[in-house]
Formats: sequence, C-alpha cells, structure tokens
Amino acid sequence: MRVTPAPGVHWTCTDRGGAILNLRTGRWLLLDPAAARLWQHLADGVHPDTLAESLAVEHGVARERVDADIAAFTDRARAHALLADESPPARRPRRRPTR
Repeated sequence: MRVTPAPGVHWTCTDRGGAILNLRTGRWLLLDPAAARLWQHLADGVHPDTLAESLAVEHGVARERVDADIAAFTDRARAHALLADESPPARRPRRRPTR
C-alpha cells in the first residue's frame, strides 16, 4: 500500500538527516540519514515494495530485512500521525431521487 504524508505534515531532508513537523500536534521527529532517505522516497510516492527492492539490491541486504525496516519505520511514522495511507475511496451507493 502506498503511503503519503498526512495533512499538516511538513519536512526537510538532507544527506545529514531530516526533520518532520506535524502541525496538528506541534511535535517534531528528527531523522538520521537513513531514515531521512526512507522518508523522502515514501513522501515522493515511491511504493514501499519498490523501495525495498531497490535498497536491498543497492546495499546487498536481504529483502526481508529491508521490508522489516521499512515496516518498522512506517509503523513509527503512523504512531506519530505522520502518514496517511492511500486507499481507494469507498464507493457510495447512488441514491435514487424520491418523488
């Protein structure tokens, strides 16, 4: 499932790390360089599976390990209300006009 930053979440990332601010809670989350890279890719719309495959190949790490790291990162981001999952909108049944 693709993820995106939640409304009211602002961030900056560099090769030295990053910082994320949730305007709704007023809380900051500071990121080390690896976490900043994960955040930047996810915030740019890269699907977690695509990101995991790329990182596993680039760093010669088992795909399962990268999947677990990304899952732990996104779980923590969700716990801080930083991510909004993109799910297809629920379809509502169309109402027929009453006479």
